[in-house]
Amino acid sequence: MKIKSNVILILLSIAILVACVLTVILNENAAISFNSAPAIVFGICSSVYAIIAFANKEQGNLFLLGRNKLSIAILRSLSDDKPNTDRDEYKKEFALSAFIFCASVPLYIPLAFFAKSFYATLASALSVTILRILFAFILVLVPRIIKNAQDKKQSRIKDDADRKKQEYRESMGKWK
Repeated sequence: MKIKSNVILILLSIAILVACVLTVILNENAAISFNSAPAIVFGICSSVYAIIAFANKEQGNLFLLGRNKLSIAILRSLSDDKPNTDRDEYKKEFALSAFIFCASVPLYIPLAFFAKSFYATLASALSVTILRILFAFILVLVPRIIKNAQDKKQSRIKDDADRKKQEYRESMGKWK
């Protein structure tokens, strides 16, 4: 099942890349200019960040942490303490967040080739980046938050049941 989902994510990424490249190839008005600079810079920086995140995936999911946690991950790589990255949950979260991040990188290609003005291209590149963060938050972090809340609720229910059971035993004169 794991291999099948990875293949699907890879095929979707390739489809997005092909669609972005085909829009540039098939359009006669596509050209690189000074106005393309923000999209090119965002695309290159995103690609470099993806390489760094994949290289340091044992230090934590940098796709979710963001640039302010990059220094923490680098410092963590120098220490002996390693986060638990062997869990299946971590691997699924990493794969999904990597897909969201890497699938959005080709979107900078049409932005670069169809740039009307410098500020419009900058706004578009920022929009892609913000949407990428929102999708990662919604698809990766929200389910984790919901699962943690459910686990806490189950734990609280179990603790209450144990407490009531102990109170009953104490009232009957038995100690646990």
